[in-house]
Amino acid sequence: MIFKFFSKIPVLGPVLRIFNTYAFRGDVRSDDKLAGIRYWVSGFWVQSLIAIVATLGCMPEIINSFIPFNSRFVYSIDTQPGSLAISILPNLLGFGIGVYALIFALESKIIKNLQNVFSKANEEKNLPGSALLLNATMAVPLVILTITIAFGVVQGICNENIYVKAVTWFFFWLSIIFILDLIDTIFNIGEVHISNYMK
Repeated sequence: MIFKFFSKIPVLGPVLRIFNTYAFRGDVRSDDKLAGIRYWVSGFWVQSLIAIVATLGCMPEIINSFIPFNSRFVYSIDTQPGSLAISILPNLLGFGIGVYALIFALESKIIKNLQNVFSKANEEKNLPGSALLLNATMAVPLVILTITIAFGVVQGICNENIYVKAVTWFFFWLSIIFILDLIDTIFNIGEVHISNYMK
């Protein structure tokens, strides 16, 4: 299979597998089968759209190239996304890795309850998914942070390239969005954990 081939390529393979598991909602088939287009769109379109809007807001020169002269934005942003990426995101990456380690300290009861939720959705709505989504939800932000830091380094070298700058802004905002998703996941796990102690 093509997916199997690409998943064995160094660097690209692990990234593809992690993103595929996230798109497939943690389904156990994600190691052997590429998730359908609708799952990829469902998993990433909202975050990507917000990141695109934020990127355009940070780069008025792109918007100005498509609108009449008398309607153009007159503000400019001097901050380089590459400098933000390599100064802020390594700290967030360390935070994310620390949080990721907490998964292995979770009580089995929490994981079983999460799996029961997915099993019910599988039966009632015919949706793919399993508790493995928790693993992917932790891993995807870390991968995006790593990619963003790499683009930050490249943008620091090619700071006049508008395309590299746009891509770096996009991944910077995408990183922030997925970190917020990660925080939401931690919050929900914490609520379940505390609720079990309160019973």
